[in-house]
Amino acid sequence: MIIAIDPGGTKPHALAFYSNEILDIVTKLDNIQLISKDIKYVDKVFIETQYNGGSHSLVNLCQRTGMIMGLCELHGTPYEMVLPTIWQGYFHMLGRRPKEITKYKWGKIRAQNFIEKAEELTGHKPEDEDEAAAILIGYWAIHREHEQGK
Repeated sequence: MIIAIDPGGTKPHALAFYSNEILDIVTKLDNIQLISKDIKYVDKVFIETQYNGGSHSLVNLCQRTGMIMGLCELHGTPYEMVLPTIWQGYFHMLGRRPKEITKYKWGKIRAQNFIEKAEELTGHKPEDEDEAAAILIGYWAIHREHEQGK
């Protein structure tokens, strides 16, 4: 089993659980410690690393990501930090915002693209961009491992 996590600095964490390479559960958690008793049974955790906000959001995101890493360390569960450009590049979802489109509108377009791609690949329609990111990170991780022969 793997868990892919899109950590939330001020929002709940989005988690996608894959069992035998199939998406099993998608959920959101405010308190990541709720999975602490189960994390020792996980083969690997993939955590998105990014930052797009003010200093308060940065502090929260660092603390909450650190809690996930700490749980993995405590239970001896391997984890990997994943840059958005890595998993998004795998799906050819990188791109610059056209000048005529506002940042807000571009964000909405990208969010919808993530949701559609996650549903296309797994058959599960995510509630939002965060769930879609967790699903796509997990999908990327599984297929990357196959491509690398692991």
